Amino acid sequence: MASTERIANGTGVNYAIRLSPSESYARPRIRLGKVTRRQANTARGHVEQLIACRRTGSAMPPATQQWVAGLDKKLRSRLRDLELLAPDNGDGITVGDWTTEYIRKRTDLKERTRVKLLHARTSLMEFLEDDTPIAAFTAGHADDFRLFLLDKGLAEATVRRRCKRGKQFFAAAIKRGYIANNPFADVPTSNVANESRRVFIDRDTINAVIDACPNHQWRLIFALARYGGLRMPSEIQGLGWSDIDWTKKQFRVHSPKTEHIEGKQFRDVPLFPELVPYFKAWKQQRQEGKPLVFPALVKRGNLRQYAHRIIRNAGIEPWTRVYQNLRASRETELVEDFPVHVVTAWLGNTPDVAAKHYLSVLPTHLERAVSERGSNKGCENGTDMGHTMAVTGCQASTTKNQDSSEASDVEAVDTECQQEAIPGKSGLVPRRGLEPPTSRLGILRSVQVSYRGMLDSGEKGTITCGHGQGAGSVISVQADAHPD
Repeated sequence: MASTERIANGTGVNYAIRLSPSESYARPRIRLGKVTRRQANTARGHVEQLIACRRTGSAMPPATQQWVAGLDKKLRSRLRDLELLAPDNGDGITVGDWTTEYIRKRTDLKERTRVKLLHARTSLMEFLEDDTPIAAFTAGHADDFRLFLLDKGLAEATVRRRCKRGKQFFAAAIKRGYIANNPFADVPTSNVANESRRVFIDRDTINAVIDACPNHQWRLIFALARYGGLRMPSEIQGLGWSDIDWTKKQFRVHSPKTEHIEGKQFRDVPLFPELVPYFKAWKQQRQEGKPLVFPALVKRGNLRQYAHRIIRNAGIEPWTRVYQNLRASRETELVEDFPVHVVTAWLGNTPDVAAKHYLSVLPTHLERAVSERGSNKGCENGTDMGHTMAVTGCQASTTKNQDSSEASDVEAVDTECQQEAIPGKSGLVPRRGLEPPTSRLGILRSVQVSYRGMLDSGEKGTITCGHGQGAGSVISVQADAHPD
């Protein structure tokens, strides 16, 4: 372990940290200057943490990170020379400078992604009272930034996305060697579903909105959002008339959001019957020579303002996330008739994403479950009906013409039949082997018929069962008394 050394000189007492041979063979000193012994011991503890982090590759504890952020350049340089800190080329670089530089250099970003990064940067600058050095931004600042966003009234999902962008900024700074650890490492940034903003838009509502549209172009836009499940506006900006295959009744959708994923550059979507009249109406009014279905939307990215205006013209209050909820409504509708993996292939997401962010449980699901799965459903599936057939099957053949003695015998067989029944896959079945079963009631009836015949003729003898489970059984009979 490192030790604290007291160095006396003509101007007073200075302290230094001396590394042990196990930490560094040369046992170098880290001079602290004129500090108290307690401060020297505190610094020694942080140096030992830096040594442990270097050996294990683990993250720097927040307290040590904050200590490093407050060091002067001379001591920081000494720690870098001993390879206890990562090469620091960012002395004097602030959070504002770095975030601006990062966004400027990311020329590969789509415009929508760039806007989201700018929103995150603006929030960071609102949170920081002054332009803080990037090395001084600690994990504690990241936690406070999250609380700052929540206090502004932002939804949990939005707060997580802003923090995710913050983590992205500082992860890039680590690669540049400006900082050693990401202060947003422990801040929640995973996507969460906001159920309060999920709304199912039924067909009556969307048809009323379509009727209120000013032209065929907007009717087709709303139809593609609700009945085609397309992402708006990215997936309609590049949609061309050549992408529509009227013969196969499908059209190809190019997806900018997933084009970086192999095999997800485009997908084929059925030309649903709900879409056909809107496609044809707009096609008749299109300008010749225009290959795109919506040539005027190439440079227009924000359609929400116009959508709200049209929805209000229909006498409806605009719902949250206008196009997202239209897409989610279509997916919820389609999974009622098609397997979920087929629906997600058409809409361009995955079953997990659909279940978490798109599919809704509707009141009509409960109503249909109650109406379609009545008491007869259980019997048809086997349980109740199987039990009823096993218990009452022996009783079904009892007729009104049987005399009292015959009825008494039948009831006795009934009772025995029920006692020997055991639970089975389809209800209750008797304890029998593989031979086709014949009920004892049938044997009893054959005996009674033969007995009555012998009685009429005055004969004596035996009755042999010829078939069924009682085959070969011999019953001695003396016809000297009437069974009645």
